[in-house]
Amino acid sequence: MSKPELIALSLSGIVVLAIGSQWLAWRLRFPAILLLILVGLLAGPGCEVALGTRLLDPDALLGELVLPATSLAVGLILFEGGMGLRLRDARAVGAPLARLVSVGVLVTWLCSAGAAWAWGLLGLELSLLLGAIVVVTGPTVIGPMLRQIRPTGRAATVLRWEGIVIDPVGATLALLVFDAVLMGSGVAEAAHGFLWISITGAVFGCAGAALIVIPLRRHAIPDFLDAPFAVMAVLGAYSVANLIQPEAGLLATTVMGVVVGNTLGERARKILHFKESLVVLLISVLFVVLTARLEPGELVGALSWRSLGFLATLLLLVRPLAVLLATVGTALTWRDRALLACVAPRGIVAASVASVFALRLVQAKRPEAAALAPLTFVVILGTVAFYALSAPSLARRLGLAVANPQGVLLLGAQAFPRALAAALEKLGVRVLLLDANRANVRAATMASLEAVQANPLSYSTLEGLDLGGLGHFFAATPNDEVNSLAVHRFVDFFGEAGVSQLARQGQTDTGHGAAFEQGRRLFAEDATWAALAARLQAGERIKATPLSAEFDYQSWRALYGPEALPLLVVTARGEVIPFSADHQPRPEAGDSLVALVPRESPAPQLPG
Repeated sequence: MSKPELIALSLSGIVVLAIGSQWLAWRLRFPAILLLILVGLLAGPGCEVALGTRLLDPDALLGELVLPATSLAVGLILFEGGMGLRLRDARAVGAPLARLVSVGVLVTWLCSAGAAWAWGLLGLELSLLLGAIVVVTGPTVIGPMLRQIRPTGRAATVLRWEGIVIDPVGATLALLVFDAVLMGSGVAEAAHGFLWISITGAVFGCAGAALIVIPLRRHAIPDFLDAPFAVMAVLGAYSVANLIQPEAGLLATTVMGVVVGNTLGERARKILHFKESLVVLLISVLFVVLTARLEPGELVGALSWRSLGFLATLLLLVRPLAVLLATVGTALTWRDRALLACVAPRGIVAASVASVFALRLVQAKRPEAAALAPLTFVVILGTVAFYALSAPSLARRLGLAVANPQGVLLLGAQAFPRALAAALEKLGVRVLLLDANRANVRAATMASLEAVQANPLSYSTLEGLDLGGLGHFFAATPNDEVNSLAVHRFVDFFGEAGVSQLARQGQTDTGHGAAFEQGRRLFAEDATWAALAARLQAGERIKATPLSAEFDYQSWRALYGPEALPLLVVTARGEVIPFSADHQPRPEAGDSLVALVPRESPAPQLPG
């Protein structure tokens, strides 16, 4: 095999391993980061120990490209993270978020650095750098964990926004400490470097954002070039900023993302959609490549009892202390604070920054810095595994999550969804109404229903909703296309079994509508929005009826007649089971049957 063919095979192998690991993790409902790291370790140092040669050797394959390629990838990842930050929503979280990304970051940095130094892992300078690196959590690990836990209360919102905001804050802090370590400078020189990095990063970040925003607003770029043009601008701004002021590129790309995301708003959705897919690829490839290049000796040293003691200190002391000091005096309940103290997994930004900095410092004749990357991966593995195993059960014990959430996210706040929500809430089921129409949301709020005005097709809506306790998504708007698109948007969160939508107008099994439909058809084959609205206007009502051994489903059907339309069953265990075109549940004694019943329905005569 020729060298070009071998290089092509290796590059394609990296992508296959990376995306294959992501898919397998999705199928197994396993944290993708853990599987990606495991695959990288097996393909690199694992094969070297077992077979005497590496299946994947990034340094031999990419050579000097490893450092710049990793830096550029991190820049794109930070740009995508910045685009997801809405300053308006971040301000709404209030004091807890501000304190976590200021006081919390400072406490985490200094305590982590002190722990690394006290455990004898690194010298003081490199301990300060490691402490700055492990400050970062990031949305790439917080988001999947929150989807697994589905917590209620303010803790979920604070965690989500902490993960977004702390990426640029932590990366900037790490850059400044790295600059001080690399140049061997004192406080005055570090402050001077901080000033110039901040100015350069802000200037080129804003300039790069203008390069994206102005042409898009003037329609000077065709739609198919929106995302590629943005990638070009991000890479260009990163490179020029680094050329003018070393290490300012990552800050520039973060500023670009924040400015573009908040300036373009929904116009940025095409860019964000492309970036989300690109970032998944970059994160997957980076984890495989960066772990594959670790040396077996470094791994053995990083898995010593000292490093495990450092990890335990981070988990059991540093994070709880940081949350305690950052949230004291805020409106958060003690349960929210307890959950915050037990969720802080590290992700790809920490891994990438550590790998880049370790390479640069080793090249600068600081060989002891080679321990930074393996120690960071130990922290990533330990925090992701620990929090993934412990946080869900802790959230349930705190009363902030349930093992099998049965609440309903109901798209639409017109008369029918409002009546259905009112019936379910009387049975103790949490219902959140989502509608883009302000009048519909106001009517729901006036009826004491929980409702949010937001665009269901927006990429930022899912991140901004409090989905704690919700396990079902029902799309029930008059617009069939919106229903299908919204189901497609929310299926990743609720799963295929958890999403349903009203039947389309003129729905057939072989027509275009069936091909376009994404979710199960709610209630019945002919239960379109127009049909349901017409029945309500004719005086029919949604009613919840408790069933018993004396008054069972057959008795209910005999009482209300064939024209009554069963909608949902709320079982005695609190499970919500919708009727659908392809599934008709059989209610049992102790269940409650929610149905659309005729106007002149007699009251059921219960024995006794």
